[in-house]
Amino acid sequence: MKAKYIYYIFFTISFIWSCSPKQSYTIKSFFFDGVPNPFLEEVAILEDSSQLSLAGTNNDIATVMVPKEEFILHEPYKTRDCSSCHDRNQMGKLKLPTPNLCNLCHEDFTITFPVVHGPVVSGSCSQCHEPHQSKLKSLLKQPTQELCIACHETHFSEENRIHKSVSEKICTECHDPHGGKDRFLLESGICYKCHTDFESKFKILHGPVYTQSCFLCHGTHASKTEKLLIKPVNELCLGCHESNAIFSGSYHIGAEKAECTSCHSPHGGSDFKLLLN
Repeated sequence: MKAKYIYYIFFTISFIWSCSPKQSYTIKSFFFDGVPNPFLEEVAILEDSSQLSLAGTNNDIATVMVPKEEFILHEPYKTRDCSSCHDRNQMGKLKLPTPNLCNLCHEDFTITFPVVHGPVVSGSCSQCHEPHQSKLKSLLKQPTQELCIACHETHFSEENRIHKSVSEKICTECHDPHGGKDRFLLESGICYKCHTDFESKFKILHGPVYTQSCFLCHGTHASKTEKLLIKPVNELCLGCHESNAIFSGSYHIGAEKAECTSCHSPHGGSDFKLLLN
């Protein structure tokens, strides 16, 4: 009888140790006190001066337990290299103001891009990113869309009629969150992901097409005009092209009411006049 109980005990212990880590921890912690949780990891932090005061002295390190499976950790925070960002002799204050501190390790977007996003130019990295840990990629404070609409109006995409799927996309699929070559921070060549690549189609390109400045003529989210034009065709054309020079030519006599695109391609052609074939 005694041997039978020993067998059951041996079988139970073997079963517990052969379980998955999560099951094993659940069973062990039920029967025994003080079983360490394998899903928690001790990580050093110096979040602010109050952490240091709690730690006792400037040389002590305040610690917290963070779930290592749920959070993405900033590398200095993960490796307990608090002093790479914080000055322990100054009660944990940052060694440098942002973005100078961030740029010690990360790309300086004010150099990379001719136009930078507002939070970037103001050095407010922590407006979008957590400095220590986050459950989101890139240590974001909130999901991308929530971050964007906290500052930007949504009616442009909500009123969309032609780019019907734009409201279902993530903003960063088209816009760079840090900077770009224009005020819309559009990713280079983004329009060609869905639309015709006119660079490969035409020998001569219209100026805005050549510079990939599609937004000079087209709205990106919504418009009340056909093809998302920001203005009627002729208003757009005559906004850049001199009307006196155009209509003084014999070939344009009587063409004042005709649409420019009835003869010219707005994107490119085989000659400099961009005439339709």
